[in-house]
Amino acid sequence: MDAQFRGEYATAENIWRKLADDGDSLSQYFLAVSYYHGNSGIRNYKEAAKYFLLAANHGEHLAQSYLARMYWEGDGVLQNYAAAVKWARLGIVDSSSQLLLGLAYANGQGVAQDYSLAMYWFRRASELDDSEPNFQIGELYAAGKGVKQNFAEAAKWYTKAADQWGDPKAKIKLGNYCRNGIGLQKDNTRAYLWYTLASENPLDHKLATLAAEELELVLRQMTPNEITQGQLLVEEWYRVNSALE
Repeated sequence: MDAQFRGEYATAENIWRKLADDGDSLSQYFLAVSYYHGNSGIRNYKEAAKYFLLAANHGEHLAQSYLARMYWEGDGVLQNYAAAVKWARLGIVDSSSQLLLGLAYANGQGVAQDYSLAMYWFRRASELDDSEPNFQIGELYAAGKGVKQNFAEAAKWYTKAADQWGDPKAKIKLGNYCRNGIGLQKDNTRAYLWYTLASENPLDHKLATLAAEELELVLRQMTPNEITQGQLLVEEWYRVNSALE
């Protein structure tokens, strides 16, 4: 982050801190967000948790949602799935809280495992078109958990998750489905598309490496013409999705 902006955030933090310590819940929330993201140059989860808790106790729903995630991940607080679920329920208007509840029910963390409720909360979260709940819905259909196993339906949800710079995990799943003819017609050119897109993900080196390995495998099965067609699909995907930004 540019030093000028770090300096501006540091000044803002000083103002928010004074107001937050006087009990202003919105300032508590803004200060916590700044600490959480390290906007002034230093990320401080412990201080973020302190001020999120103050704001959450004043009924700030987004603060409750952040606090749920912090308890879920153990950032700045001791990891506590039950506490995460508690705060997620209070911050339920936020899609990240809905997603967290879906994960809690899917994995039996903080609540009794219940795939039907997991599906319910993932669907609620997916209404805001976030990629992760769409991916999780695909996972439930693929595994037949809480629903009848349906690979075509799983592919539909993976596609939603993968669309517009979306989830690289979903892109790898779609590559696998296209390569093996699971839930989708067997098509190595489209497998090439999805593996290539996932391999170019700059945010997760592990997933990008996995996708590159899968791409190498499918390339061995492709003719030169199929590779050319796959390259054209990648170019078209970037052209269309760049226009949608």
